[in-house]
Amino acid sequence: MKSKPSNTAPWIAFYGEDFYRSTNGWTLLERGAYMFLLWESWVCDGLNPDPQRIFRSDPDLEGLWPLLDPKFPIAADGRRRNPRLEEIRSTMINMSNKKSTAGRSGASNRWQNDASAIRLPLAERWQNDGSVPVPVPVPIPVSEPQQTTDSLEPRTKRARRQVVGITWDADSGWQNVTDSHKITWRVAYPNCSVDTSLARMHVWLIANPSKAHKTNWLRFIANWFARTREDGGNLPPSRPTESNF
Repeated sequence: MKSKPSNTAPWIAFYGEDFYRSTNGWTLLERGAYMFLLWESWVCDGLNPDPQRIFRSDPDLEGLWPLLDPKFPIAADGRRRNPRLEEIRSTMINMSNKKSTAGRSGASNRWQNDASAIRLPLAERWQNDGSVPVPVPVPIPVSEPQQTTDSLEPRTKRARRQVVGITWDADSGWQNVTDSHKITWRVAYPNCSVDTSLARMHVWLIANPSKAHKTNWLRFIANWFARTREDGGNLPPSRPTESNF
């Protein structure tokens, strides 16, 4: 069973220059594998301490493990954690807590200072002679502590639509698909052509407009790649190399 994530942020602060410097001299495959494990550690709150469990995500990770192992030392809680990633996680959690506290304080002040927000029953607004309005003390509503959730996905469809991420429409096609996305897909689905698959998805969505209203395009793409991989992939056949003799 995967560990529950400790953060509630649907995004991660990525420092491109730091990543580039820390992987200077690495191949594209090595960088893609490192990026994949960073994301898995973010979502799953660290990696399993047993490397064999990690290799289940992709057998190619075993050959790259001597290079990746130092990036994920075992922490005090027994999980493998990237130190820089955990610093970012801690910072984002603190920011989220501060915003929640400030929001509750602001709401409480508005209720206390805005008399028009306190609505009283008609019988309590006036004295018996009906001449002078008499304010009746009303307890100031206190916001309940915000309930945290282990899910990284917003709970409502409206909230999910407001999360900035990969989008699609018939006129512009795929939007917000980054090089990091493509690297991760190539590592996770080595027998699939990323560009060819995205083009086929685009054509299929145009041909099926009733099914082209998704709230989680990243999940749609991942499911498409998974089916393509199970069907044998869609990489073009390699051409035989010419002999030098």
